[in-house]
Amino acid sequence: DSPFYGRDNALDRIRLALIFDKAKRSERALLIAEERLAEVREMIRQKKDSHADRARERHKEFLDKANKDISDLETNGDDKRSEKALTRLAVLQDKIESHKEKVAEVHARILEEKADELSDEEFAHLEEVFAKIEERISNAEDKVLEKKGNAKTKYKVVSGKSDEEVEAFVEEIESEALIKAQERRVERAEKRSERFIKIHEGRVARAQERLDNNENLPEEQRTRIQKHMDRSNEKLDFFREKSDQRIVRARDKLEEARLAKA
Repeated sequence: DSPFYGRDNALDRIRLALIFDKAKRSERALLIAEERLAEVREMIRQKKDSHADRARERHKEFLDKANKDISDLETNGDDKRSEKALTRLAVLQDKIESHKEKVAEVHARILEEKADELSDEEFAHLEEVFAKIEERISNAEDKVLEKKGNAKTKYKVVSGKSDEEVEAFVEEIESEALIKAQERRVERAEKRSERFIKIHEGRVARAQERLDNNENLPEEQRTRIQKHMDRSNEKLDFFREKSDQRIVRARDKLEEARLAKA
């Protein structure tokens, strides 16, 4: 933890306060949140738990700032302002999706690097922490989608365009680049799922190996190991279900983007 770290955080807050455009400020807040996320992983890697907790709080702080600015985004005005609002919301939607992917990637990397070292309690705490982070990001996604729907309705009113014309304009904004980004997200989600399953299966296999290779283990210890295996299997089943849901959602979004572009 650098002695200049507190100063860096203060500077981040000042720089953010000096950005008066809410869309740009929310983008900057997401960027800072990504930096704090990288720090969370590094502090966990170095086994600096208190520093990791502070980094998580800072990640939450800047993600909350992004959420607030998204909520406060102005979508009223003439047709030009409405067009601008729709364009900015499309950019924000993509950046939030990207941040969500980075969170999942950091989560996967931490498990990959630390799976053998984590106790059941530490593992459960880690899962709880990332579940809360994912919930905040999902809230940001929901806010952008709600704002986007409102902006489309207002754009239709002020521009006098039909539903088809409004949708055509939105499709133009959500270009091929967004489709390619979604393709990458599907691929990364599938790879993360494979890694997670391998990690969980490895924990179970190692526990089973201890039982098989140590016939003289005290009954109390054998019972404890068996309970550990049962919990790991439960976690694996839970993860498979959640992972499948994430992959399905990513594929659905990709298909929606492709259909909109067609």
